[in-house]
Amino acid sequence: MLRLLGEGCDAALNLTSSGEVVTFLPMIMLKSNAMLLLCGCAGLCWAVLACQSGSNQAARIEQAVREELRLHPAATLQDLYKFFFQGAYGPGHMIPDAAAARRFLAMELHASTDFDSVLWQPVGVHGEYVRVNLKLVKEGIIPAEDLLAAFVHSANAASPPALAEWQKEWQTILAVIAAVAPALPAFAEEKTAVEQKLARGEFVGHHSEGYEQRYHPHYRLVSRAKFEQLHKKFLAPAQAAGRL
Repeated sequence: MLRLLGEGCDAALNLTSSGEVVTFLPMIMLKSNAMLLLCGCAGLCWAVLACQSGSNQAARIEQAVREELRLHPAATLQDLYKFFFQGAYGPGHMIPDAAAARRFLAMELHASTDFDSVLWQPVGVHGEYVRVNLKLVKEGIIPAEDLLAAFVHSANAASPPALAEWQKEWQTILAVIAAVAPALPAFAEEKTAVEQKLARGEFVGHHSEGYEQRYHPHYRLVSRAKFEQLHKKFLAPAQAAGRL
């Protein structure tokens, strides 16, 4: 128990520890020792909070890994890297300009006939971005221009981390993946490939060939806020009408 009494030279600091009472006088000594004691307590509290925060972060990463592997059990470390990379960087790396984005979307919609069964999916640790399956556009649930507008806005509003910050975050994510899914195919090779990519200053991830062949990942990445708008305007009514 910590107790501060009075002011000036009559002030005292009483510390009860194992039944022993220690009093520091005069005031200048009180301030010095009280500061040391309080800093020590604060340091301990911050250490506990940091440990708890790290534990919460690891739990969120584990939950995200397990959910992605549940939805896409053929995913490899390369695909998990892309999943978490997209959660950190958003769609900014995917769009040179709005006109190009419109052309690419039209071309992909025209060429795509097979789609993933997952119609939308939050990505990354915090789910700040959502993959929106182009099947929803192909089947007329979401108008192409509305998805394009959400995509472009999300790209322009993205605040991606610095490479060094992302490298540090990836190491934390990787440690959790190694504990949760150590039997991922080609884990060591893909781990090395990602490390080499980051060492070259490159950070954009791509789906593995197996993932591409099995899941046909045709989607656009939008912010959670933009997805909520799309959901309210198009997806919720489609669900209510039995179209989804």
